[in-house]
Amino acid sequence: MTAAIAAGSALIVAAITNVAGWILAERRRQQELTLFRAQRTHNWNLARAERSFQRRADAYAEVLTLLNVSMDWVEGTEPFIGPIGEPPTLPDEDTIRRARALIDLFGSDRTRDAMTKLATSQHNFELAVRERNETRQRGRDPEDAERGSFRSVHDARQDCRALQKAVVEYMRLDLADR
Repeated sequence: MTAAIAAGSALIVAAITNVAGWILAERRRQQELTLFRAQRTHNWNLARAERSFQRRADAYAEVLTLLNVSMDWVEGTEPFIGPIGEPPTLPDEDTIRRARALIDLFGSDRTRDAMTKLATSQHNFELAVRERNETRQRGRDPEDAERGSFRSVHDARQDCRALQKAVVEYMRLDLADR
């Protein structure tokens, strides 16, 4: 009987040891699984952030190229110091739409707002140039009209320059914020 009790006790101890071992192994497995999932999520987030950064950088590079062409047009149209040749042709509407889409998709709020202001400013510059040309064609009060229309073109150009600098600075900051 004592042998039976000893064997039964040994069996119970072995069973408890096995159950405790299984519980500890299961906890360890759950911890490893949780750690694995956290690491996988972290890696996915890093990869997503890298893709977003690269898309934004590519979008900004493309938009900045377009912006440089449009600013060359502003600088070359009705220049302050004599004619410097024909200004470049402005990009077509499809190219402008693509640039707007890129900024809408990948640009920061501040860059998007500055681009909108710059587009308005460039439109105002174009209107000032048209007004100056119409004033010349009408031929009324040439000196006063010329001075006033020159000032309008000059001010509109200055506004475009300032906004273009702001857009470029916001793009740089956005890419540096990474």
